[in-house]
Amino acid sequence: MGNNTYLEPEVIEELKQGRKISAIKMLRTKRSIGLKEAKNLIDTYLVQNPYLKIERPKSSSGPIILLAIIFLAYALYRNLFLSQ
Repeated sequence: MGNNTYLEPEVIEELKQGRKISAIKMLRTKRSIGLKEAKNLIDTYLVQNPYLKIERPKSSSGPIILLAIIFLAYALYRNLFLSQ
């Protein structure tokens, strides 16, 4: 499997940005390895480097989804009950 403690700087940067899947894909491309091996290397790296906090990007789509649901509910109410 090679050296489990070393990852390419670009791969580490992807992990820091919370993009674990992207980091796995990048590692697979850079080293020409399989999915399982790349995932295991990344997981091992994360265990060996607990100071590396993976921060997931905060989603701002929550309020938009809520507004869409309210709008759809209002449109449905209007069509079902007010069109009679």
